[in-house]
Amino acid sequence: RPVVRFEATPAYLPANAAKPKASSIMRRCGTCPACRAPDCGVCKECRDKPKFGGAGIRKKPCIGRICQQTSARREQLAPPAFAGAYA
Repeated sequence: RPVVRFEATPAYLPANAAKPKASSIMRRCGTCPACRAPDCGVCKECRDKPKFGGAGIRKKPCIGRICQQTSARREQLAPPAFAGAYA
């Protein structure tokens, strides 16, 4: 039996919206202090990394290394919050 994969489309995008290209994926800038900081080794993301003895399943950055530039850009690009039907 063939495997069927579903790709969920966010509710704020039309069903026929194009997928984002690789260039529009949010990446770390590499220049802000958070990007240049070392891994802390104690947060849950660091404890999962093989270099700290973890299994390497989560594949997330250290909590202290979340890029400030990308976070600000993500807030600007976020869809407006749903105000509700009775607003």
